[in-house]
Amino acid sequence: MKKLTKQEEQEVIYNAFSLLMKTGQRLSIAESFTGGLIASALISIPGASAFMHEAVIAYSDAAKINRLGVSKETIKKNTAVSSDVAYDMAAAMLQDGNADVIIATTGYAGPSAPHPSLIGECYIAAGDRNHIHIFKHKLSGGRENIMRNGMLAALEALANLLRTKTMKE
Repeated sequence: MKKLTKQEEQEVIYNAFSLLMKTGQRLSIAESFTGGLIASALISIPGASAFMHEAVIAYSDAAKINRLGVSKETIKKNTAVSSDVAYDMAAAMLQDGNADVIIATTGYAGPSAPHPSLIGECYIAAGDRNHIHIFKHKLSGGRENIMRNGMLAALEALANLLRTKTMKE
């Protein structure tokens, strides 16, 4: 992801917000390495209650297992930072039937990871009841930059999903 200006960052956030408002889709979010930044960015804009269903920060492996139903075997086989875990986190947010679209994030924000080369690696899931898309990113910079860019990448993925849904309808 290229470095964005503050104005460009705000445009990404407002774009996702506007598309959620326009489409009337209910959103649920499962965040790990982004630590609530996605929900915070959207909720900071008045009117978010029109589309926001819930946001869960499942940071630890135990939270991913106990709150979101990610299997211990999936985490053991793939680690918590994997496409399979991102998918399972996203699928869990659709289970209660109250969300139309979902976002989930898992990644290594740093400064540590099982191997230094993994810092900045993340998986973002965006989808609906028909399909969950998984995107792998390698983000750079320090912890705050990685978290913020992960939030922006997730909101861009959500906006693209909403645009696609709008075109199909």
